Amino acid sequence: MIERRVETKPVCPPELSQALPPSPAMPAGAAIDADPPTLAWIAARFARELLLEARLIDARTACPNG
Repeated sequence: MIERRVETKPVCPPELSQALPPSPAMPAGAAIDADPPTLAWIAARFARELLLEARLIDARTACPNG
């Protein structure tokens, strides 16, 4: 008689356990002088970065050791 047992375990990629790099600090007196479309693009890039960071943090909660 052969007995077979299948066990499913969630596995998370090691990248999820790595610490996020620190956010670079804004230099004192920093200013960006650009036209409105360029400023909108910069804002969209920052928003995308925040969204991806939140998704990584959220994905960690689905990990067994999260």
